[in-house]
Amino acid sequence: MVSREDEIRLLIFTSVFVAMVVWEVLARRRETSAFRVQRWSTNFVMLVLGIASMRVVLPMTLIQLAGWIGNREWGAIAVLDLPFMVGVAVSVIALDFCLYGQHLLMHRVSWLWRLHQVHHADPEFDVTTGLRFHPFEIAVSTLYKALAVVVLGPPALAVLIFEIALNSSSMFTHANGRLPQRLDRLVRWLFVTPDMHRIHHSVEVGELNTNFGFNLAVWDRLFGTYRQEAALKCAHIEIGLRLQPGRASSLGPALRMPFDKRTISSS
Repeated sequence: MVSREDEIRLLIFTSVFVAMVVWEVLARRRETSAFRVQRWSTNFVMLVLGIASMRVVLPMTLIQLAGWIGNREWGAIAVLDLPFMVGVAVSVIALDFCLYGQHLLMHRVSWLWRLHQVHHADPEFDVTTGLRFHPFEIAVSTLYKALAVVVLGPPALAVLIFEIALNSSSMFTHANGRLPQRLDRLVRWLFVTPDMHRIHHSVEVGELNTNFGFNLAVWDRLFGTYRQEAALKCAHIEIGLRLQPGRASSLGPALRMPFDKRTISSS
């Protein structure tokens, strides 16, 4: 049975995805050529498998978990006893910081990198890259976020806002769309932009290990992981990992990648 929460999230997801595709068509940032039909098929199947893995490891949604925690007045937010909307705002920011920390761990812990490399192996950078995560990574991420919800005790509304923002920003920051340079420079003082995040998808390790933010760009600036520009101009940044593009674009090899001895190091 489809819940009201699922309806809202599906509507917003579809609207943002369509908007990003239109943006990529009307204002493409760089040309793409790598196995588009195969890539998109693989990335969408990854999305479906990821949703299934979420349901397996956590029988309730994070919003429902937040409601359950809230009814018991557990967590740091409950202890602070903030006004409701202040608690919502603080919770959204705190959850975004938790995801920044998770992303760092995904790059610095070898077994987590084995999972996360599937996302980075996409040989191109477009809206569907933001959907491409190995189902085992989604399972780990779901448990990590559930732990964050238990520790923080955020209002259910905050978790709903955070989850919608996370999904939407994942599509936006991976979109192959062009922002005017001045606007990009202004926006990235607070939010991650596609040009900022594209650097993170470079094959160059020194660029790969920068710009970890998902939604808010302030964490990279605060913790010294921000990079303003890549060594090469946008059109010439080599995206992905140094693998055969066909291998990275095919579903079977992508799913097997965490268990492949040919893992590409993130350091």
